[in-house]
Amino acid sequence: MKITIFIIILFPLSKYACSQNADSMFFDNVVNAEIATYYPNGSIKAINHTYNNKKNGQTITFFENGKIKKIICYSMDTLHGWQYEFLWDGCLDTKYYLTKNKKDKLLSTYWCPDGKTETEKEYRNGILFNQKSWDDQGNLSSIVQYDSIGKLIILKEYYKGEEMISEYWNGKKHGKEIIIKNKMDTTVNYYLNGLLIKK
Repeated sequence: MKITIFIIILFPLSKYACSQNADSMFFDNVVNAEIATYYPNGSIKAINHTYNNKKNGQTITFFENGKIKKIICYSMDTLHGWQYEFLWDGCLDTKYYLTKNKKDKLLSTYWCPDGKTETEKEYRNGILFNQKSWDDQGNLSSIVQYDSIGKLIILKEYYKGEEMISEYWNGKKHGKEIIIKNKMDTTVNYYLNGLLIKK
């Protein structure tokens, strides 16, 4: 027997869609059950959408204070689409995309409460290949590049007018390390398997 529960949700969820792509594999509007669970104090704990007894569309979980905790997107029991994680006070903490259970496209974290971007990570088929980070003032602090299997190869760091570019191999500094101060004064160091061999 199928149970259908209709619930009016007073949250602006339209901007937290699973996908904005009209050609996506989603069945956002194909739901034959909306099932709610509750905390012992009576506040909403989770809302699940299903189709043919499989999770489909958004599953929304809540903190006990009523704020949204997570928005999880499914396509026929498979995690697929934009996923959202929030802090207890309602701030968006993390947003990332999954393709058939694997991280894909972009993962972003945010500073609270102003919502500025803290980190952006780019994935391809579950493998991290690029990452950027910013401080809480919006200043770029680092850029990281990875090889085709997700291993660190180049790290660029920025701090108070200083830029440092380091090459890596197998997780250790290997090759050049370039330090630029005030866009003029340049120092070049050389590393071999993590050991400084030449300044």
